[in-house]
Amino acid sequence: MISENAFNDIKTKANEMKYSSIRYAEYDDLRNSEIICDDDFILLFDKHSEHINFAINDFKAMVGKISKVKGKVSIHFVPREYVSALEGIGFEIWAEFADHFNRDLQITAADLDNVVEIVWLAPDKCADAAEVSQKCKLQSRGFEGDEKEWLEEWFKEGNGVIVVEKDFAIVGICCVAVYDNGKNLWIRSVAVDPEHQGCKIGKTLIEQAISWGASKGAVTGFLATDLQNKNARMLFERYGFEQKSGEDAVEIQMIRR
Repeated sequence: MISENAFNDIKTKANEMKYSSIRYAEYDDLRNSEIICDDDFILLFDKHSEHINFAINDFKAMVGKISKVKGKVSIHFVPREYVSALEGIGFEIWAEFADHFNRDLQITAADLDNVVEIVWLAPDKCADAAEVSQKCKLQSRGFEGDEKEWLEEWFKEGNGVIVVEKDFAIVGICCVAVYDNGKNLWIRSVAVDPEHQGCKIGKTLIEQAISWGASKGAVTGFLATDLQNKNARMLFERYGFEQKSGEDAVEIQMIRR
């Protein structure tokens, strides 16, 4: 287990390197990782989640290091120019999450008509919400569904979960938060029970999220979705979320099974 002081030292060093997934991680994400490093690179391997975090100046050199890690393993924030190198040692693309931004959230919210009153998930109902999320696992490339423990942590951080109910059962969820002193809305993990998909529940959740964010004073909105999830991207674009341009706007995730 990594101590918090060791993590802070690693993150400081990682932030100085050209390629790094560690700069996006928090201590709780990495505390159970094994440290594999020297002066030129850092690899953190979590055997439980079978996931590698990295920091290095020469990504090509890191491919050789990763090839020595046995068994199933995943890696995120892969530079596109090195995808083929990882494919050469047995990896495949798991997802390509593209950042989408709404730059005029207040205007979008003002144009919404008859937004249904928001129903919030009660903290003791995280298991029910997680069940809906898990039913949607891998319906979209890279979406693994949220666990009860993750949703509980989301609440502890002061965030919320909007829900849609049918016959007193949760059939749709949308995790929301505001950040940057309330200026930005973050929409995360929109999931609709497969038995209720096609009933405009996703539309309802997005409109409620936008309305709530605007009421909190947010002026921009952010979300990420896989490039192959065309239905979700069309829905988000309808509400003013446009894909950010540039290579750094797409997070490539890869896996070796």
